[in-house]
Amino acid sequence: FLPILASLAATLGPKLLCLITKKC
Repeated sequence: FLPILASLAATLGPKLLCLITKKC
């Protein structure tokens, strides 16, 4: 697992959840 992908998932994951659940 690439560190770059890990960092991307860590930064984009919460944002995607925020947009999907509309709980920002």
